[in-house]
Parts: sequence; C-alpha cells; structure tokens
Amino acid sequence: MNQKFNPNTISRLVFDLNSLHSISSEEGWSNFQAMVKIFDDRSYNTVLISQTVRVQDWQSHENVQVLHGTSLEMLEKNTNLDEPQVFWITDDSDIQSELHRRHRPFGGGTEETLKHQGMQFQNLQDLLEVFHPSRNTSQEIAETVEKLKEDSPRMPLTIGIGGPEGCGHPFFVGELVEVLESRNLLVAGLDLTELLGVEFSRQEDHLKYWRSEWIYDWTIKHVLNPFSRGEQVLIEDTPDPLSGYEVTPFPFYLVPEMVLLVWGSTLFLEQFSELIDIRILLELSPSAATARAFNIDEREDFDPSFIESYQSSEGSAYNKYLEDCKVYQSLDYLIDFDNFHAFRMKEKQKA
Repeated sequence: MNQKFNPNTISRLVFDLNSLHSISSEEGWSNFQAMVKIFDDRSYNTVLISQTVRVQDWQSHENVQVLHGTSLEMLEKNTNLDEPQVFWITDDSDIQSELHRRHRPFGGGTEETLKHQGMQFQNLQDLLEVFHPSRNTSQEIAETVEKLKEDSPRMPLTIGIGGPEGCGHPFFVGELVEVLESRNLLVAGLDLTELLGVEFSRQEDHLKYWRSEWIYDWTIKHVLNPFSRGEQVLIEDTPDPLSGYEVTPFPFYLVPEMVLLVWGSTLFLEQFSELIDIRILLELSPSAATARAFNIDEREDFDPSFIESYQSSEGSAYNKYLEDCKVYQSLDYLIDFDNFHAFRMKEKQKA
C-alpha cells in the first residue's frame, strides 16, 4: 500500500459504494458489513454513499450515515465530506481526480489510485490495519523509544503508564509490548496495579499510596534504582511478600539494553521522579471510569447516580492524587482511553 497521509488525523471514512465493485458479491457484502461494525466500535464516523443501499439496514450502527445519490453530487452538496479529517474510499477515477485536486486523502483498489496519488490497497480489509487507532498510537510511542535506544543502546529506559484503577492497563500494555517487540526491542514489565493505589492514601507521607513499606523498598531500592544506574537486576524466586500478587513472572531479569514498562494507578509519585523516563497517562471521562469500576458497558445508558457515587469516593481520591502530584505537568503522552476498543493520542493539558 502507498500511504501519504497520517491516519491518526482521520475521524470520518467515506465509502463510495457506487464504485466499490469488490463488495458486490454476497460474501464481499457480508465482510464489508463486519468491517464497518469494527470501525463503528472504534468511534469512526462512517458515511456510505450509494444509490441502492437501504438506510434501515444500518440503523443499528451508531456512527454510520447513508447518503443516496451519485458520489460527485454528494461531495458537492455535503461540506463535511470535504474536510481534512475525512478519508475517501473510492474506485471512481473522476472522484479520485477531484479529491487530488482538493488535496484530500483517499484510497482505492485500482492502479488508477496511484496515478492520482492516493493510497492503493489490495483488499478492502487492509483498511482495518491502516485505521487502527490503538496500533497507530503504539507505533508513535515506539518510534520515540526506538530512536532513544538507537542513540544509546545500553541506556536503561523505563516507561511509566498511569491511569485510574480498572482503566485498561493490560490492554494498553499488551498493544505497546507487541509493537516494541516487533521492532526487536527487549521488553520487561512490572505490574504495580495491586501494590499502589488511592486505597492506601492514608499511609504516612513517604508511603502514601503504597501497600506496604516492604513493597516500597523492593520496588524502588531493589528494582528501579539499580536498573536506572545501568546495573543488572536478577530476582530468581518470587519474594514471599509478593506471592499473593500479580507483579511479574519470576525469575525477573533486567539488563540496561532492555525497555522496562511499569504500570499502576498512582504511579507518578515523587519517588519515581528520577526513575521514569517516559510518562504516559491513560485518561478516562467520569462516565467511562465509573462504568469500568462497576463493570458496566460504558456504551450503554446507566444510572447517573453511579457516576456521582464514584466521583465522590474513588474518583475524588484519584483526582486529588493527580492534582497533588502535578501529574499533567510532567506527562510525555496523554491517551484518550474512553473507547476500550481503540485508544487514541490526546493533546496534553497545559499547566
């Protein structure tokens, strides 16, 4: 595929069904419907232009709009189809030529696409990889990590990933690890979600947000400090105080060539200030945070009292941590994780 645009800037996909003959078969149409459902889950706004498709067949899709008419006519009548965040999928040579003239991104499955300087794909389903917000966000972070490691291969690098309890750390970490390892980077992980949290906020000052003093000493003094100094860390057996928690597989091994991922809810404490090189915060809206805390599907309507209850307890304590530790002022990446199917990079809040 020839790609000359940034997929992270795209929020609306326009399918010119009048010209996409690859979906004319029963199997092709079924695969297309499944693909649109995935884009719907990923919160893309999808527009279908066709002279024959029935509107009622797409009413169950939250973010899908059907326009009846010719593609050129719809382009002329609808200004929201001619915006920078729109990507057209069309095999119509005239439409491609017009989009090229307007400097708008588009893709198609024919050789004419390249002549018009669009993105050519072999199969329509290839678009699922092109417009994969989680993967694209992970790739952006991985590029920074890879560059740092290229410049200083033996420099220990620690990436910290914070976010409210239950926000989806495992999913984010899994996506990031997969991309980092695909770039031949050595990766290790340290899961602190059970060892740190707002439920421990009443501990004495130096232990605030920590489960225990032993855990604090082990994490800071025996793992992160030595690794940050470029020392090898080897812990062969699970320490007894950690036997009941999911922290990391043992034996646990670190060398300076590795990238260490550390994650937990109240991660950006003063004790970590010199130990975390790249800071990432997974951010949720109050409704999404509440839904995950109560195991409710955040896409469904639920009693607003749940939000009030959560925001006055755990949510309030977490927000106090963010404020007290000035978390937003020190971030490298802010991630919008409201959509569990697709996290996206978000502009960092200004101090």
